[in-house]
Amino acid sequence: MDSDTSITDAIQIGDETQPRTLYVGNLDAQMTEEFLVVLFSQIGPVKGCKIIHEPSGDPYAFIEFWEHHAAAAALAAMNKRSCFGKEMKVNWATSPNSQSKPDTS
Repeated sequence: MDSDTSITDAIQIGDETQPRTLYVGNLDAQMTEEFLVVLFSQIGPVKGCKIIHEPSGDPYAFIEFWEHHAAAAALAAMNKRSCFGKEMKVNWATSPNSQSKPDTS
């Protein structure tokens, strides 16, 4: 096995497995997906955004970036930033399989 090929393969595989989606919580009720995309696109290209409105709490969102390094930069830059008078909570999104919430559907 050629060592240069295996290093290149490992880098490509590693990049695919690195997280690219952020959880953004404690959002103001007037927040829109369009606004979040514009805001977070200042740090790196955003692939998609989805806001979840729960009746019992503040809205939250998932923002997916095209690249891990952009998501990591956004997490560092945006966590605890004030937006519409509320401090955003930004963290890595967890996959549905790793959550321990019961299925209520």
